[in-house]
This record gives sequence, C-alpha cells and structure tokens, in this order.
Amino acid sequence: MTFPPERDDLPRETGELSRGIAAEVTWGVREIAIGGLLILGLLFVLLTIAVLAIEVAGYDPESAEGLAVQILLTSLPWDIAIVLVVYQLVSKKGAGWRELGLRPASASGGASPMRQLFLTVGLAYIASILAVQAYAVVLEAIGLDELLPSQQIPDEIYDFGWLLAMFAIFGVTLVPFAEELFFRGFFFAGLRRRLMFPLAAGISGFFFSLAHADPGLIIPFTGVGIILAYSYERTGTLLAPIGVHVLFNLGSFLVLIFVPEARE
Repeated sequence: MTFPPERDDLPRETGELSRGIAAEVTWGVREIAIGGLLILGLLFVLLTIAVLAIEVAGYDPESAEGLAVQILLTSLPWDIAIVLVVYQLVSKKGAGWRELGLRPASASGGASPMRQLFLTVGLAYIASILAVQAYAVVLEAIGLDELLPSQQIPDEIYDFGWLLAMFAIFGVTLVPFAEELFFRGFFFAGLRRRLMFPLAAGISGFFFSLAHADPGLIIPFTGVGIILAYSYERTGTLLAPIGVHVLFNLGSFLVLIFVPEARE
C-alpha cells in the first residue's frame, strides 16, 4: 500500500486536541451526520433490491442462492458505498486518505513505529476478546442469558461450504476496512477534533455497537469500539484498528466453523 505525501496546507487546531490523529481532521459532526444518514438510506435501498431480486428469481431466502443474493446485492455494495461516501465527504473538506488514517504508523519515546504497531494490534486484540468474554461471563453468572449476543451468521450458511467461504473471506477483508474507515477514521476522528478521547471513543463505540443490530452487543461492542479507537490514537494509523478487526473476525469465524457448539 502506498500513502499520499504529507500535506501542509490543512488547517491545524490549537491546544491538546490538535495532537495526534485530530491534527489533520477537517470535518466534524455535520459531515458525520450526513454520512450516517446517506449510508442508512442506501442500506434500505439495497435491502429492498435484494428482496425483490430474490422474489423475482423465485429463490427461497434461506437457500444458498437466496443467501448469496443477499450478500452480493446488500453487504458487498454497502461496504463499498461506505468507503466511497466517507471519501467523498472528507474530500469536500480538503482531506483525503491520509487524513482518514491510511498512513504509516507513528511512535513515541524512541520506539520503532512498526514494533509499536504490531504490539498495539496484539494487545488490543486480546483486550477485545477479554471484553466480550467478560461480558458473557457476568451475564451468565447473574442469570441474564437472554441478554447474550445472538448469532451474527445465519445458521443456513453453514450448510454450504462455498457460501461460508465467500462470507468468511468477505468478513475478514472488506468489512473490517469499511467499518474502521467509517467508525474510527471518519466518525471517531471527526469527534476527536473537538472532544477529549474518552467521550469521542465512547460515542463512536456506541454507534459501532448499534450498527451490528443486536441488543446483546451494545455493551461489549461499545467497549471493543473504545479499544479500537485507542489503537488508532496510540499508533496514528488506521492500520492498527483494521488489523485488530481482521484478527477478531477471523478468530470468530474459525471458532464458529470448527466448534459448532459455539454457535449457540
């Protein structure tokens, strides 16, 4: 991956919030709100198209063909659209890929940037797993199993090897990139321009959890979102939360594929 050159023509904030990732941010709440509404509206359109396509083709929505249509006409174009919408919005503010976090890692205290990047990704991944597991343990201990997250992958997908492979590959490549570009590179960074880290990370993490459309994921994924935001803040590159997200999704897929009991 190549990165665009440094730009010196962007306005800089002054004070504590101008440091780190917020130094080159030129967008704010207005662009975040517009982006969110555009993406939600597009999702509704894509879902409608997928439903109509399945009905016209005469597929059972739970068949291999029906599930493939849903992935190809909804999930895939939606994640691509997220990337395009975000880039279009920030480009109108004089920013680009670099300002969205697609730049080399930085480091402090004389540490090697790459060493700090890999260390941060590893620790953030472990912290994310622990956060989700701790939430599950606490709920089971107090007898609130009904609040545990539901299965994110339709059970029918496991019946078709080629469909599961397509879903898994898609889930560990484009999904982490698109979600991190939006929630950390765009949403969190836009808030970070004006807010201190805890508030910016908490708000963006909360909306990240809502995007998964499962009440059982609101608490744990808000925590995961905060961890991902910290990995971005710590390293100065979106490659960190993308790496954590890839590892998280890959590990989850492998567990669900090879440990069927975990699907419950």
